[in-house]
Amino acid sequence: MSVKDIGVGDDSYAADIDALKRMDASQKPAVMTGLIRQAYALAAAGVRLRDPSLPDDLVEARARELVGGERP
Repeated sequence: MSVKDIGVGDDSYAADIDALKRMDASQKPAVMTGLIRQAYALAAAGVRLRDPSLPDDLVEARARELVGGERP
């Protein structure tokens, strides 16, 4: 089971639930890790598109804010 096995859209909701139910305890965190990494990558790409000259460390910091919210 991998992130690619999870569908997209309303039509695949039942299939997604079935796929999640078939996963064992070690597979679920691996899928979540993959989804979170994808979210960071997409957020960083968006930040980079808006400001191509932004240094990498600031792109990463902004992506983290977008995905995880502001840190206390």
